[in-house]
Amino acid sequence: MLCLYKELYKNERDTKKHKLWWDYVDRIGDSCQGEVSESCSRIAHKQLGLDFAKTQQCVKDSWSKSAEESDNYQDEKIVNYLIESEISYHLNYGTSLFPSIVVNNQTYRGQLTDEAVLNALCAGFDVYPPACHKILESSDLSRAELMDTDAYFAEYDQEVTIDTVILVSTCVLVCMCVAIYMQRRQAKRELKQ
Repeated sequence: MLCLYKELYKNERDTKKHKLWWDYVDRIGDSCQGEVSESCSRIAHKQLGLDFAKTQQCVKDSWSKSAEESDNYQDEKIVNYLIESEISYHLNYGTSLFPSIVVNNQTYRGQLTDEAVLNALCAGFDVYPPACHKILESSDLSRAELMDTDAYFAEYDQEVTIDTVILVSTCVLVCMCVAIYMQRRQAKRELKQ
């Protein structure tokens, strides 16, 4: 599952792939009765149009080379780098429960429901963004609408262009020149008096 998660979350902004991850988790939960097996994962991959061979290759590549030479996975020389990285991450950020949510290097402590997590995220702002007001104050938003983050946060996804930087810099420079000119003029008047 880690391999698929890492693949689908490779691009932070690709919310369609993020949704595929959660669809996969739902399929596994519904179809596998709580036990994830290779065959169940293969079926979920196929149903969602995901590349099972690519996921399997990632799993194979995550093991140390000595794993290919031995079937004894209790041997200390055999390491799964992907799992070790996850363990290290969770130890560094103090997360001992799975799943855990880490935002800005802080582990979220609270209920793992849509509304509770969203409320905690919005509470992190000094002033709630309009998207928080819209989502938290509406009682009829469906889960699909909550997952459509592009619709709510598009207004914050604006880049500053070079033209804007030049315009602002020019305005600041002009204001500084006017202030210096005015100060020098005032100083000359005071000297004449």
